[in-house]
Amino acid sequence: SLGTAICSWVCQELPHTVSHATFIDPIVFFLWKRDVAYNFLYRPPTTGIQVLLWYFASTEVHIVHVMRRHFWWYSIVCFPEHLPRHPVTNHVAASVFLSSHDVIINALDVHEHLSTRDQGSSKMEVVWWDGFTHGEMLLHSHALTSVTSNVKCRDVTNPIKHVAKWNWADYIVNRLDLIRQQDVANTWW
Repeated sequence: SLGTAICSWVCQELPHTVSHATFIDPIVFFLWKRDVAYNFLYRPPTTGIQVLLWYFASTEVHIVHVMRRHFWWYSIVCFPEHLPRHPVTNHVAASVFLSSHDVIINALDVHEHLSTRDQGSSKMEVVWWDGFTHGEMLLHSHALTSVTSNVKCRDVTNPIKHVAKWNWADYIVNRLDLIRQQDVANTWW
């Protein structure tokens, strides 16, 4: 789920390098609502799965550091407009897998938003795992098979053969320059 933040960044910052995006239990849609922050950081656990999530994820030192100190929702949030498009058909080239009983996100709201919103000439592919909770797909072989077959299918059907070359050195220099500019702008003197 936190990995979808990286996927969102790549789709926004380097869209020419993405031919298809796959989001599993994504936290990046509807991030301006309170669901993710409250459910992950502040809600007292009341069920077994919430206790496991709290113990193994919500209190893990590195995840807590990111979520409480470096979680800038406005740079992570993903709108359908940020997602890649098929170069020939202009269809949204993204798949979203949602767990119906997700304890972090409001999966029903995300499902309704993504599956009913007009995404140009087609709607986004949204797979609904009924009865699953957040991350439970890892325990079910049929769910893993559906994800892997979806990814394999995309490799065959997407006509993108060549991705534009990206100069990582220029990218890093530009990002460091941006950080330096922000640091200078944030000085108080």
